[in-house]
Amino acid sequence: MYKSYTRILFFLILFISQIDAKAQLASGMPFRFSTATHAATPSVPTLINLASRPAAIRDEFDTLLVPAGFTFTFAGVIYDRVIISTNGWVALAPSSVAVLPAYFASPLPNNSLSTYAGGLPLIAPLWDNDSCAAIQYGLAANILTIRWSVKWDKTYVGTYNSLFWVVLDGNTGNIDMYYSTAAYTPSATVGASIGIAGVCTGDFYSVSPNSTLALTTIDSVAENSTVTLKPVAARYTFIPYNSNDNCTGTYPAQNLGTINATCTYKSASTFNATVSGTGNCSTADDNDVWFRFIKPNGVLNITVTTAPAICQSVSGTSVEIYSACGGAVIGCATTSTGYPGYGEVVFSRPCAAETLWVRVTADGDIPGKFLICAKDGGSGSSGNTCANATPICSIPYSQTGLSTLGFGNEYDSTNSACHDPFMNGEDYLFSYTPTANGCIRVVVNSTGDNPGVFVFNGCPNLLTTNCIASSVNSTGTLTINSVSLVAGVTYYFLVDNNPAGVPLNNIPFDINITSVGGSQTYDACGAVNLGSIANNQACTFSTYTTECATASALAYPNPGCGSYANNVTGDVWLSFTATFTGSLLIRTQPSATNPTSDLAMAVYTGNCISLTLFACDDNSAGSGMPLLSLPVVSGTVYYIRLWTAPPGNSGSFDLCLTSACTPPNDLPCAAVLVNLGGTATGFNTCASSTSEPPNAAQCVAGGIINTVWYKAVVPASGSIKVRTHTRTLSDTQIQGFSFPTGCANAATSFIARTCNDDGPDCGAGGPQSFHDFSEQLFSGLTPGDTLFIAVDGYNSQTGTFDITIINGTGTYPPVPGADCEGSYEVCGSSNITVPDPGILGYGNIC
Repeated sequence: MYKSYTRILFFLILFISQIDAKAQLASGMPFRFSTATHAATPSVPTLINLASRPAAIRDEFDTLLVPAGFTFTFAGVIYDRVIISTNGWVALAPSSVAVLPAYFASPLPNNSLSTYAGGLPLIAPLWDNDSCAAIQYGLAANILTIRWSVKWDKTYVGTYNSLFWVVLDGNTGNIDMYYSTAAYTPSATVGASIGIAGVCTGDFYSVSPNSTLALTTIDSVAENSTVTLKPVAARYTFIPYNSNDNCTGTYPAQNLGTINATCTYKSASTFNATVSGTGNCSTADDNDVWFRFIKPNGVLNITVTTAPAICQSVSGTSVEIYSACGGAVIGCATTSTGYPGYGEVVFSRPCAAETLWVRVTADGDIPGKFLICAKDGGSGSSGNTCANATPICSIPYSQTGLSTLGFGNEYDSTNSACHDPFMNGEDYLFSYTPTANGCIRVVVNSTGDNPGVFVFNGCPNLLTTNCIASSVNSTGTLTINSVSLVAGVTYYFLVDNNPAGVPLNNIPFDINITSVGGSQTYDACGAVNLGSIANNQACTFSTYTTECATASALAYPNPGCGSYANNVTGDVWLSFTATFTGSLLIRTQPSATNPTSDLAMAVYTGNCISLTLFACDDNSAGSGMPLLSLPVVSGTVYYIRLWTAPPGNSGSFDLCLTSACTPPNDLPCAAVLVNLGGTATGFNTCASSTSEPPNAAQCVAGGIINTVWYKAVVPASGSIKVRTHTRTLSDTQIQGFSFPTGCANAATSFIARTCNDDGPDCGAGGPQSFHDFSEQLFSGLTPGDTLFIAVDGYNSQTGTFDITIINGTGTYPPVPGADCEGSYEVCGSSNITVPDPGILGYGNIC
């Protein structure tokens, strides 16, 4: 048995010599220390027979004691017997120790807690210079009490009148050292150790007594082996705990300090750890310990590593990183390359200095020791994923000579929020977390094919992420005029290209990000009042911009068009008061300079605290611009909300309010010429019935007449076919006219031709039977003459529509998106824009 024990010790020493660089402190000693006075004398009814040893060497007599029913847990290990020495110490032993181990069969080295190598926990109330007269013990309710009666110094010829006790409470794990109330002064210079030592050499607590109990201290680095003051009426208590058991509060996270590029391992343990959360890293292990460290400003990447301890090591760890105590999980790992089974987390963070927290559990929740370090992982972010995006530390930011080559295609048109084919090449990702609200401009220059730049308010492929801005081009300069940023949100900038039809799926590029001005004066609801709008007010355009618009502070009713996202999309606001009751038209158009790419508009009633959605439009004015015709009520305040539909480019737009909202082709002489085979888009909102034939296009009488006019030149066939397609005007009527004496005399000199309300059914029954569009063949016409066509809505209806005019002998062309023959090519080489409200009627081909 002694050979086996010696062999184990040999291998342990060899292992220590191999990884001596990872020196440990007393992390395997999971106790806190308290002091108090005492007056009671612990009960010790049983006397250990020391008579078999000569008095001259009684200070070196050790014996193995097996108190029946006694168990004691020290650093996660259960012990049920003790080795008691006349030299003022006691060691804990497990049931596997049947006889006195060889290490304890001969006198121990001079009292040295720091170099103790017995491999068993050792408790020393007064180790060394003892000559022992008697040792007594008592066991009650799993509390073992041991008392020594000694001379100190052992060469003193006087009586044995120095008493001290050790109490091992197997129920709580507490270790108490009691010292008698009688004053005792040794007769000569003596030196002793007071404290405890652990299983691993170097794990110890050394007590430095003081006559004032409050000034008595312990140390786990420097040992005091020359105690000359025996405590009097004192009680020293070692209480099991874990010093970094919690994230904060009592026993908070261990401070690993400010990290740098060097991995400096520190020793830790999960002894006496308790539960502060669910299983770590999706494991069942939840007996956790906590650490914190400071990431300095400018450090972009961090590596947190755990490794096996020299002695009493856990079999493995799980490691979780938190942004704050109780904050979000940043990363998690249960393994590493260097030490499989020991968690190592590599992650990126924004540039600002911050404190991060680390949670560690042992595999299987089996307590033990481990090593941990946190370090600066270097600034070599690859830029290919959100986890290691190239961080932007501050604005302005500029980089030249970059390329997407070799960075992979992690985010493309199918899995990212923008769903744009200009994301289908290799992509390079930047991240930026502003510390304050602001507005920036992004410019990318590339000599490559089909470059694109996109801005997201989260990782591009997350369901909660919005694509908030973008710019694409065939080559050259890409400019995102403005992006409003919110403090604390991490934004991602993605540079990519569309590889369809070009040689390469990667591009070279330079990027430049700068700060621009603040929000507009009309950024918030109610900020700008356009005043009163009276009847017969003409359209006078004024210029506004969506640049640097911020999202509304209140979550007003979502407009329901224009891809608006509450709390994300920036908007600007105007308001007006109607002083008449009737039709009002809100018109927009792109500004001549720096126009926005896609404007949307909503109108609300109520007040800026509580608004009610009234109407919304995205593209009815054409060119990606909105238009709304409203029935307003005198005395009512209306609020206009405008925004660039994401991911469109912010910019300028012109807006006017008009109650003299006559369409440009309201009169016959202003009829829009449609070339044969062509299609025109129009509206009859605010149209009148003046200077035209009576009841024009009133195939079904009733309602208000709101006619608008189109014309075509009669071909050689002498026939023309006309068909409408409904949009917001859901039921049209058409009628043809000729004006022998000219359109100026249309009201009195006209030839009325056929009128049509509903076009023919396309098939019998079912959805193909829709016929609220209008269609008419006009024949017997004179080639070269002009045929005028009036368009109106059924029963006072107004809105938008399309009109197609063809040769009467021809066939209608397919309607893009509405006919199979005109279907959109999905994932082709060009962008596909589906208009809002889109195709409302049916196609041209049955």
